[in-house]
Amino acid sequence: MRSAADTVHQLSDNMSEFKLQKPSLFLDCGDDAVSSALGYFTTMYRTHSDAAKHWLDKTSGALRDTAQATEDMDDEIAETFKSIFSKL
Repeated sequence: MRSAADTVHQLSDNMSEFKLQKPSLFLDCGDDAVSSALGYFTTMYRTHSDAAKHWLDKTSGALRDTAQATEDMDDEIAETFKSIFSKL
């Protein structure tokens, strides 16, 4: 689980490689409709990218928490058996 959490976290970090920036107001593409479409695409792409990054961050954190809880439970079970065996 810890490995999966690390992989998901790396995916989240790599999302920044694909971020688009808001187009310049001075971008002249010859047509207002094209400029407007590019602006809308960039905004929607950035919104989608941010949502995906947020989801990946949350998933990574949940996997880490689960891995830690499993380790803690394993340690507690080991201590319980150790206590039982010492009383035998």
